[in-house]
Amino acid sequence: MTHFKFEAFIQVLKLTNRLMEIGEQFCQSDSSILQEAMRRQSIVYFRSYHNGRLEELKMFLENETWQWCPVKSTFHITQLHEFRFLRETSSIASDLTTSTSFNQKTDFDLFDRYLYTEREHPFDLDQTRTTLSSSPSQYSTNSYDANDENMLNGNSHNERKVRSDSNSSSESDSENEQKRSSMYRNRSHYHDDKNGSTIVTNTTLNVTRLFGRYMEMIEMLKPIAFDVIICMTQLFDYYLYTVYTLFACDMDDIPVDALSSRLRFTIKRISDNLIVNDDSEAALHEKIPAAHLSPLVDINSSSSVLYGLPQRIVAAESLVFLAEQFDFLLPYLKLMIPAERHTFLTQFYSQTVQVTHELRIPIYHNVSANILDYMSIAVMISKVNWDIGEILTQHNIYVDELANELQIFRNRLDHINGQLLPIPKAVYRTLWDQILDKIFYTMVEGYASAKRCSNEGRALMQLDFQQLLRRLERVIEDMKPLPHKEFVENYIKAYYLPEQSIDQWVRENIIYTTKQRTALVTMMSHLSKKKRAQLTQYLDEQDRSRTPVTTS
Repeated sequence: MTHFKFEAFIQVLKLTNRLMEIGEQFCQSDSSILQEAMRRQSIVYFRSYHNGRLEELKMFLENETWQWCPVKSTFHITQLHEFRFLRETSSIASDLTTSTSFNQKTDFDLFDRYLYTEREHPFDLDQTRTTLSSSPSQYSTNSYDANDENMLNGNSHNERKVRSDSNSSSESDSENEQKRSSMYRNRSHYHDDKNGSTIVTNTTLNVTRLFGRYMEMIEMLKPIAFDVIICMTQLFDYYLYTVYTLFACDMDDIPVDALSSRLRFTIKRISDNLIVNDDSEAALHEKIPAAHLSPLVDINSSSSVLYGLPQRIVAAESLVFLAEQFDFLLPYLKLMIPAERHTFLTQFYSQTVQVTHELRIPIYHNVSANILDYMSIAVMISKVNWDIGEILTQHNIYVDELANELQIFRNRLDHINGQLLPIPKAVYRTLWDQILDKIFYTMVEGYASAKRCSNEGRALMQLDFQQLLRRLERVIEDMKPLPHKEFVENYIKAYYLPEQSIDQWVRENIIYTTKQRTALVTMMSHLSKKKRAQLTQYLDEQDRSRTPVTTS
């Protein structure tokens, strides 16, 4: 039966289940032989079907251009054809409240429900579904139905009416266009995760539809429910792993702290259990090779749009969307399997679904690391004469150049948000958080590279930093307070610490490199030679203890 199409196999399962139900009521037979035969055939069929879907998913991902597939802001998977059974809100709420299992049987007679209707009969397999525990209704594996069209292209009745009203005159057309343009020019119009636009790709929607088909298979054949749920998690795993390998591993200098321990564990688990390096392993262990980025997608060259930021946003946020859908389905999946099997779902949710948003950090790192020439900024700062004898009131030129570069980046970010795709606030904040972290680290690195610095020079550093903060607050006007600014403030203020306090500061503030702390100690003119020598020796020993010993 492996050659059957999915909808044909589902129809066979429906008919077989109906025959067993009739046999139980009329003959008090549990049809155990038929049940076992159906279970064996279903396992064979589903394994073949799932392997085919994984291969298909790999093909889709390798041909994915990671372009935003616009859907309505109110889009939800319950509006997809494959999830029609979840639209019966009252039945679902009732079932969840009473912890009704998918495996429970109804108490009323099979034929009782048909006594007062002429349109339905016990052998009608296309009845409308009324409860979670009844047989599935007219499922179709076609990509869309009428509701799908409305949700994916925005052609709902209300929107058509709004457009009809707005098109009543050319003047209102012009006014609406001006309003839209004004909205795009609004630099603070970044989208809240809960109320903003949904960012998905066609592949994301296909995976979501597969979730619905797999859940239908579970209801038709409950004995293999747990195996089917494992396969659902594999679809999610493969999507997550692909997004990680394509968009989070495209640089060699990813920061060590970019991946949390949970995320590292998840990536390793998927790699060990699902991903294969050669065809022989794939045949033996039912694994699948990793997907490759389409040659049509450019995310690393300087000619791409901010190093592929639009594609990175679509990849990361479509994964977050998929995680949200799995989160929504979790209680229904738990109803489909025995309680002793819930541990697997709970662990998968906590160790995989909940960590997807953490992938934003390494995915956007390549953008934040390349929009500025941080090395040149550090060199500019180090070349400033900090050994001055008077208090200056004019900041240094590097402040203006840095602020101008960031303004250019903000303008490009606004263009993407207004013309290409909506940027969620979480993405906006992640980008600026990474950029500011790198900028402020670069400033401290530049200050630490100065050969000499007087008290007046340290005051000039503070003037430069305060001026930069004022400029940054105008560029990043909707993100206050600015993150990571304490990294620079604390470093500059440490210069004024008394001798009895600097020892503790040097030992505790290990967020600064040995070079940065050593430079601070060296330039503190009010330190005694003995204290300076003690601290320098301590820092040298710390540095040597961290340096690995190499043998030839």
